Amino acid sequence: MENCTKNDLKLVEKAKKILQKNYKSDSIKHTVGCALTTKSGKEYLGINLDGIHSICGEQCAVSCAYVNGDRDIDTIVAVGIVDGQYQVLSPCGNCRQFLSEYAPNCKVIIKNGDELKKLTLEELLPYAYVCHVDYTK
Repeated sequence: MENCTKNDLKLVEKAKKILQKNYKSDSIKHTVGCALTTKSGKEYLGINLDGIHSICGEQCAVSCAYVNGDRDIDTIVAVGIVDGQYQVLSPCGNCRQFLSEYAPNCKVIIKNGDELKKLTLEELLPYAYVCHVDYTK
């Protein structure tokens, strides 16, 4: 577990801003914003898309990176509204598995008490199911 850098905190702000831009208080749609950086230094954003077959913000952001041929995810963060305040969220179980397949070397920013910390995916999901297909290629 690492402390967050200034760049990590900027990434948190970008996730918050994409959520602010898309948040719909009259429905349950678009309640999570996500931002990630890749090893190339590019940033990608995502929001959750709620429906019969929902997609999480993390999945949306990773998909945006992949569409642009940028598959080496460095750091990712999700932000949601908890008790009326924007807060960093820990990825759901589905996203943890998704990240283990599509961004296995990434770091994830989480809230640990009152602090933000950065974990490796292995720290976040120590006994992940290992897919025998390398989706990162």
